[in-house]
Amino acid sequence: LLVPLLGLLFWAVLVRVQAYGVTENRYLAMLGGLWAAGLCLIWLVRGRFRLFFAPASLAVLLVLASFGPWGAENVAFVSQER
Repeated sequence: LLVPLLGLLFWAVLVRVQAYGVTENRYLAMLGGLWAAGLCLIWLVRGRFRLFFAPASLAVLLVLASFGPWGAENVAFVSQER
């Protein structure tokens, strides 16, 4: 049941990104959708996964999205600068 909702999420965010560019909130919404889609894909392929994988992978993703060139502020700044 999550797959159609993820499709709507991606569609809604992409429409806003095309119209107004990437902001921090849109970037984090897209990352959250990609994280949820990845968990769904892993669950469909493997059947199940260890419970600690979901919060651990989210923590790693949020650390990557906080600093450096993949940080939400940097991605939004580059998008709005164009």
